[in-house]
Amino acid sequence: MTINQKGQSILEITIALGLILIVVSGIAVATLNGLRNSQFSRNQLQATKYAQEMLEGVRATRERDYTVCGPAPIIKWSDLWSSNACTPTLSCNFILQTSGTCPDNAKADPFWLSPTLNPAQITFSGTVFTRIINIQDYQANLNQKLVTATVSWQDASGSHKSELTTILAEVR
Repeated sequence: MTINQKGQSILEITIALGLILIVVSGIAVATLNGLRNSQFSRNQLQATKYAQEMLEGVRATRERDYTVCGPAPIIKWSDLWSSNACTPTLSCNFILQTSGTCPDNAKADPFWLSPTLNPAQITFSGTVFTRIINIQDYQANLNQKLVTATVSWQDASGSHKSELTTILAEVR
């Protein structure tokens, strides 16, 4: 009878260790998922803040008629209204710059819009985020521009983006 009791004790210990292992594994998985969700939320919030800053920069560029770098005749923001370069079928992609050079610009604006062809390569310095500003005519109305600020990033779970859109009217 003592042999059976010893065998049963080993079986009970094995089952108890198995259950403890399952519980600890479950806690570890839940913790890792919580950390991943926390990081995603932090990145989403930061990306939305960057997109808001970009829209505010575009709004300030419009209100103060700051420089829009690029090929002539678009030299100032007000030139975008008379140009059909930014249409629903041919939209214009820009980045908001605060440093660097701007061709054909004699005025030193605090920031300016600069055209870009490859937004995937434009990152916020020291971050995982890329940014782009898209400007196009709004519903064939030359007095309004549809402005979309997109900030995107990649992490272990895939690609993500925060996109904010506004409509700006011509300031006269």
